[in-house]
Amino acid sequence: MKRWKNIWFLLSAGLFMAGCSANSQGYETADASEPFAAENDRSDEKNADINKYSLSGTALTLAQMDEYESDTALDNAYIAYTDEDYVYYFDENLENLRYLVSKNQDIEPEEVESQVLIDQSEDYLEQISSDLDISADDWSVTDLSVGMYTLDLHQEIYGEDIVIASFHFIGDQI
Repeated sequence: MKRWKNIWFLLSAGLFMAGCSANSQGYETADASEPFAAENDRSDEKNADINKYSLSGTALTLAQMDEYESDTALDNAYIAYTDEDYVYYFDENLENLRYLVSKNQDIEPEEVESQVLIDQSEDYLEQISSDLDISADDWSVTDLSVGMYTLDLHQEIYGEDIVIASFHFIGDQI
């Protein structure tokens, strides 16, 4: 009889421990998944927000080093996303696009009228922010060399003329 009591005690203790273990694992899994699910929701929102920056209109993905010709200084300072044609460098909080770099290294310089470049730049800025109030006088176009241009968007902020966006073109390609 004592033998059965020992077996019963061991069996009860084993079942009790298994029940506690299952209970605590279920509790931890449920709690751990909630923040994970919330983080995924925020990640999806951020990805939706950054997709508006896509110049080609396709979804941006986190860039892998082998997908593009890497710029080490930019890679170390910013988070890089990519689409089929460009690499987009965002600040650490994914709140601002800092640099947009073409993957196409074979663009040929060609003469383009300033208004074509201004129109392309304005279209892109309207795509990412409809809050900007831009006039033709806000742009300055600089010929860097034949078929290569820099466009700067100037705004007056606190009485100072500030460049708030700068585009570099080879021909009509940003």
